Amino acid sequence: MAVDWNALISNPGFPWALIAIVAILAGGIQGIAKMYFRHQERIAMIEQGVDLDQSDPQKRR
Repeated sequence: MAVDWNALISNPGFPWALIAIVAILAGGIQGIAKMYFRHQERIAMIEQGVDLDQSDPQKRR
């Protein structure tokens, strides 16, 4: 089963679908990267002896 790439690319809806797919993938990658760096920051703070589970009165406001 061969794919006719010229017909696929010349379809008016193809660029919009491609933009949507890329946007969804980029958002997912961004979310994963954000979780990873937050975790690394938390690990670094724990290694320095910061108690992250202690409630902070300044954050309650």
